[in-house]
Amino acid sequence: SNINRIEAPSDLKHIQPNTRALTQPSNNMQLFSRKTRNMEGSGLDTLMSLQKSLDILDQEERNHYAIGRRQQLNNHSLADDFNNNEESLLRENQKILTATEPLLGSPKGRDGPFGIIGRCARRMSFDRRRRSSASRRPSSPALVPNKSSSAIPNMNSLIEPTVFARAGTCSMPHPDKFEKGGEDANIVCIGPDGSTLTAVLDGVGGWAAVGVDSGKYSRALAERIGIEFDAWHDRQALKKRSRMVQSRSKFIVEDQRPLLCILERAFDYVDDLGIQGTCTACLSLLFPNGKLHVLNLGDSGLRVVRENKVVFATIEQQLGFNYPRQIGTGSTDIPADGDYSILDVYPGDTIVSGSDGVWDNVWEHEYLPLLGVGKPYEYSAALERTARRIAEAAHRRGMDPYYLSPFASNGMQAGIPNCLGGKLDDTTVVVQRVWDNVTIASA
Repeated sequence: SNINRIEAPSDLKHIQPNTRALTQPSNNMQLFSRKTRNMEGSGLDTLMSLQKSLDILDQEERNHYAIGRRQQLNNHSLADDFNNNEESLLRENQKILTATEPLLGSPKGRDGPFGIIGRCARRMSFDRRRRSSASRRPSSPALVPNKSSSAIPNMNSLIEPTVFARAGTCSMPHPDKFEKGGEDANIVCIGPDGSTLTAVLDGVGGWAAVGVDSGKYSRALAERIGIEFDAWHDRQALKKRSRMVQSRSKFIVEDQRPLLCILERAFDYVDDLGIQGTCTACLSLLFPNGKLHVLNLGDSGLRVVRENKVVFATIEQQLGFNYPRQIGTGSTDIPADGDYSILDVYPGDTIVSGSDGVWDNVWEHEYLPLLGVGKPYEYSAALERTARRIAEAAHRRGMDPYYLSPFASNGMQAGIPNCLGGKLDDTTVVVQRVWDNVTIASA
């Protein structure tokens, strides 16, 4: 009898092209067109013919899927990884298929390796391998979500904290030395890495008795310190590029105590020039990692103020009352005799450097209120006004004959009779505010 059945033509010349292929289909890849009509013969033969045609289509689809996948991997520059790790990829897919079989049914037919489950498994494996390969290549930091919001990333988490300082200076000479500009000198330098160097040099006034202006010596030394600071950075960059093996006895001091290296080189250079005079020195160097290096020789000094409290202060180096250590002509002191300190500073800290004209005339409770509260958008002009307020206060106290100044207090402790009043002198102040780029970005 006649039955309705599906005919699978034995000749594939009339099969239409498969438009679903990932790449250009081959001549053998054809779309099987099916139609229902009356046929004679066994239904089993028809089904076997149909199964054979479907097997051909399935094999072609597998081949072209593999070709398309290789092209996609090439676009991601991972073709070599695909060739080297193809077997491990298949094993990984098989593990995923085995794990999902109890939940989603048999890994055959439509849910087989080239069905829904198989394609999901391949995609998961491919994504893992792509992330693994990307982790071996340098890339930009990933977005880290803010804990307070899962949708908006915290941009500050992408910034590596870098500490820096803004500085303001003020120098007020003694009234009798106003025409020649006094005997103090100071310098502020910013390095290529964002580090900040400051130096306060106080020329010893005793040289005026023999007709020598020690201010020339302090100014020449300050200028040379700036040059040596740049040269130190150049040497550090050269060592990083060339990876030269240096003598530890020579360069361990340069790496661990850069201020000592800078001051020694500047001192030797000025000494070779034959400039007469001596001076005290207070140098500081703030690195982007928050480390503050301090080198102090003599009675100049530095203070670190945090939350309106002094957390660090240098100690005066005195050979006798009003007789500080000093470097220069005829002195036996050398830069290595200074006190070297390394400490951590934090955003919001204030660093105050000054000559003895400051510390001899104002007490801690007098200059702390003058510093004010630092703000992230405070620039050098505001810090210069702060430095001027401290210098003016020191000058006023220095001219008061009845004021119990720090200088008078030290004289009394040293047994000096009738020691009262301030000590009018050249006054140099350098004020630095410490911040980091994260705080500035959030302000």
